Amino acid sequence: MKLYPLLLGRTKVPFGQFYGGLNGWEGFGALFRFVTDKKHFIWVPIHAYLLEHPKEGLILVDAGILILVAIGVNRFLKIFWPHLNGG
Repeated sequence: MKLYPLLLGRTKVPFGQFYGGLNGWEGFGALFRFVTDKKHFIWVPIHAYLLEHPKEGLILVDAGILILVAIGVNRFLKIFWPHLNGG
């Protein structure tokens, strides 16, 4: 088998929506926050892996977000927010 890591691009997302879960990012309020709050956006990479299997052929796997980042948002903020916020 061969495994190919792929960087498919990047996307710009609201920091709170990406790292804070759905709290405050549901319904009309989420749309309002998305349209009006442009100062807390961050660029995030879009990763995937292409697995070349000898019998099954090619399999594309979406890498998603790291679980440690998803559940450790406070640690992430403390370490990286000053750099992401231009500080």
